[in-house]
Amino acid sequence: MGLDIEDNKLSEKVPEWIGNNLLNLAILRLRNNKFYGDIPSSFCQMSKIQIMDLAKNRNNLSGRIPKGPQLQTLNGSSDYEENPGLYEAPLAQQCEVNRTSPKGKNGGEHGDDGNAVDKLYLYEFVVGGFATGLWGYFGVLIFKKSWRQTPFGWTDALLKKMMGRS
Repeated sequence: MGLDIEDNKLSEKVPEWIGNNLLNLAILRLRNNKFYGDIPSSFCQMSKIQIMDLAKNRNNLSGRIPKGPQLQTLNGSSDYEENPGLYEAPLAQQCEVNRTSPKGKNGGEHGDDGNAVDKLYLYEFVVGGFATGLWGYFGVLIFKKSWRQTPFGWTDALLKKMMGRS
């Protein structure tokens, strides 16, 4: 049995429920998301896990890889690639006493530099789309006199009828 949630841009801690509820899981692929924090210790309960791919999570996974017989025998650093905050076997990097987790520019618990860039692009596109639509509407009304008179002429005629001034 396998679970593949690869490339979904999920940005949260690695879900603890996976290790608690999916005990017979053989393949777990969480690659290319935006997970942050520690790998839950509940993952040690997955006794049949053969492949666990947590690579390329925007450098936000951190802490000690839980000690469990299956987690220590996985493919090594390729499964944890681009997560320098992780340490202990099967990685070559060993635990340092004062190791801290990576922080973003705003000093948050997890690096959200990628989220800031994504939000910036979102705001640029929303503002750009709004401005384009607004100028498109008013531009037509400014340059095309007949179109300018039609909607407002219809509104004036309706108001005159309602007030009995036809």
